[in-house]
Amino acid sequence: MRSGYSSEWEKIQYEHAHLSSTARISNIEMLRIVCMVMIILFHYYLYGAFSKEMDVTASHVVMQLLSSGSKIGVDVFVVITGYFLITQEFRWLKLCKFFSCTYFWSLVILAFAIFMFGVDQLAPDRILESLFPLTPLNWFARSYFILYIIFPLLNRFIFRVSRRTLGCVILVLTMYFYVVPTVLGGTRGGYGNSTFMFADMYMIGAYIRQYGNERLARQLKIAGVLGLIVLASSVLFFDYMGLSDPFYRIQSNVLSCTKSGENVFALMTAMGLFVWAKDVRMAFHPRINTIAATTFGIYLIHDNSFVSMWLWNDVMQGYRFYDTPFAVPHMILSAAAVFAVCSGLEYIRIRLVERPLMRMLGRRIK
Repeated sequence: MRSGYSSEWEKIQYEHAHLSSTARISNIEMLRIVCMVMIILFHYYLYGAFSKEMDVTASHVVMQLLSSGSKIGVDVFVVITGYFLITQEFRWLKLCKFFSCTYFWSLVILAFAIFMFGVDQLAPDRILESLFPLTPLNWFARSYFILYIIFPLLNRFIFRVSRRTLGCVILVLTMYFYVVPTVLGGTRGGYGNSTFMFADMYMIGAYIRQYGNERLARQLKIAGVLGLIVLASSVLFFDYMGLSDPFYRIQSNVLSCTKSGENVFALMTAMGLFVWAKDVRMAFHPRINTIAATTFGIYLIHDNSFVSMWLWNDVMQGYRFYDTPFAVPHMILSAAAVFAVCSGLEYIRIRLVERPLMRMLGRRIK
């Protein structure tokens, strides 16, 4: 075994490079958990039936800051994908595993919604979409599915071009899909553009895996801190302006910077957060890895359009606590409860459905 590393960073990278294809690093898995909590906090604030024009109070500002990490979390998930898939090959079994999750929860939640609300209360087009394997995917799952289909082509491209060329491609895509919309306040929109954005983040993760060094890690961490400062400052700035102008007290305006999926500062923060978490020394923790394996299911369950409004308005009822001292504690506890319940449900699905199914399919496909 190699010894005598020139730096702690080199030692960490050597360990990452010699992982088995099935190994999961607990520090990265912990990051997945944190990112999913950030996404849930955003959904609590977004769907919580709060007044669209809010007074500027300390608790409201804290809630806004807590809900500002959703797009950072999404970006981190895709960067992680690029970091690990760059060394892997396409596997039909993994695609089957993906659909065993998306289609299972699509059908189960449809049945739950029919039982709870009645079929006449559900949109017919959404019912039909939920009955077919390829259509019930929400925007993230759909974009991730396309990314998995094309990742072998991306890998072939990444391995065939030089480091400089790959860096230039990443720069051009980032400028077009992130920097320009951030500066001009526009949006590229659409699933097609989400695919290009996911490809960009995938290549960023792959670049870090292939060409990362201590200098790049330090630069990305600095960029992450700067991005986080800008995002937090945007919320504080709009709240300050809201003291005198009601326009800046409108929820969508206060979070206009942090909720945009095309915000370059969210991408900067995601890259810095990923590199920081990657370089943290953490022992293998089976429980962390087990919980992290449920994060995709957590996303599919709690953000399904059949139940999301019911979950946040009828079950959690955050609006009842909005003007009380319990606003922030209720937000945090609600997010923790949603995470725990959905994680438990997904864990049961993995044990009772996914594992037997994958064992059966594993004898026939790879």
